[in-house]
Amino acid sequence: MSSRSRWLRFASPLNRLSDKQLDYLTNLDGKNRMAWCALIHEKNQEKGIGLSRYVKLTEENNVAEFAVTVVDEFQGQGVGYALLKKLIGSAMDNGITILRGYLHPDNKRMLALCKRLSASISIENTVCIKADIPVSGD
Repeated sequence: MSSRSRWLRFASPLNRLSDKQLDYLTNLDGKNRMAWCALIHEKNQEKGIGLSRYVKLTEENNVAEFAVTVVDEFQGQGVGYALLKKLIGSAMDNGITILRGYLHPDNKRMLALCKRLSASISIENTVCIKADIPVSGD
């Protein structure tokens, strides 16, 4: 990911994940902590091009925090939408009713994707927009 993409995703110039961050992002149980990965086959190898995940919040019943990351060269091609739709399906299966994302205000593609999925958008502060995507069977 480019430094700009990392900035839009993590709101910091992150070059490496800490052990705690890596555990938070990869310790999954398929219910309260879920992830989907998009892969392509290239030269007889699989290459990860995107990831969506959620972590159920303990302080709010049936709400999970979500995030989507797509490698730069595949952004704007529907990968994020497909990953988020898979995540919504998993959330619905697991009794989650709201997927909440915190977006950098400059992340226009992600903001547009959230709006496309009927998210309720609110400004948290100058560096954060909250997007609540309703999870339903529609």
